[in-house]
Amino acid sequence: MRSARLVCFGLVTARAGWYPDPAGRPARYRWWDGSAWTRFLAADPAAPRPQPEDLESSAPAGTQDPADGASARDISGAGRHQATDPSPWQRAGAVVAAESQASRGSRPPGYERPVRSGSSGSFSLRPALLGIGAVVLVGLIVLAVAVFGRPTPVGLQPPPPAADGSLPAPSPTAEPSAGYDPASRKFAFDGLEITLPAKPYVVRSTEFNDLGGSPGMTASAPVHEDYNGSGSDWTAAFDVGSVPTEHAGKNIAETADKIIAWWQQNAFNDTVVTVKNAKRSTITKNLPRPARIVTADLHYKVDGVKSSYDRVSVLVAKGPSGEYVAFISSRPNDADARTKKALQDSIDTVHLT
Repeated sequence: MRSARLVCFGLVTARAGWYPDPAGRPARYRWWDGSAWTRFLAADPAAPRPQPEDLESSAPAGTQDPADGASARDISGAGRHQATDPSPWQRAGAVVAAESQASRGSRPPGYERPVRSGSSGSFSLRPALLGIGAVVLVGLIVLAVAVFGRPTPVGLQPPPPAADGSLPAPSPTAEPSAGYDPASRKFAFDGLEITLPAKPYVVRSTEFNDLGGSPGMTASAPVHEDYNGSGSDWTAAFDVGSVPTEHAGKNIAETADKIIAWWQQNAFNDTVVTVKNAKRSTITKNLPRPARIVTADLHYKVDGVKSSYDRVSVLVAKGPSGEYVAFISSRPNDADARTKKALQDSIDTVHLT
């Protein structure tokens, strides 16, 4: 059985700092204010940050070198910016399309997913799709700014997102790559990155997800142990990774619907499952590629199981390779606080690159 929920996705954007001048000048660094390039240049990446009054008067960055005129100010000197510098993280969410209902203001939608049962124990992880439902945060998704800020001059591209907020990460390539670090629980594949939930979740597979996609990962957390007296646990489930061809649709919306339909038919021990409170949204703002979010409560009655429904959340996007990647969480409605927190903490790490 599985469980998951989707409360928010965090997308990382490069923090304010000195970065190699995107105009291509050797040994020159331009100040990125967290959302746009400024006119300030320095010869040393350890130079102090521009003063607030300088930043206020700074116009969008151009391509002029300090040697060419006074429009670009060269700030060189000892010392790095202090710990009081603005946070490198920014979060923004925008629902640009919602079939089931209008966008709920500026608050990001939240998601939570129901838990599902299964002796395989491969479903768990509640990242990215927590909410939906009566007392659920209807902040279904918080996608922090990934690569784009306010418009910048032609030829000056913003620094690529960095997972640690320090140095820019390399631009994604068309060739999908996958990796998992057991120590940090970080998984990355084809532009989708996430930290898997901590205990009580346990990783079940590092090769395939429950959809059959590879590379992929599955994890689960017990919610009702030995619910049927035969050693089977009713669990919260988490899946992330590649979407196999049989679940791929013509677009991200159709693909997400096919995944939800498959989950309804296969994740609850052949029990009759009714879908309620389904919500569908497409997120595009401040993302390198559109992301499709679907959340729903999947209701069931299973002998020996106190849970009455799973809160299921799905996120689908296309990777730089052009193939679909997805995150799925399914969490029983009566999962304990520890399980919910582990899932939410994982959801907060989801981002697209």
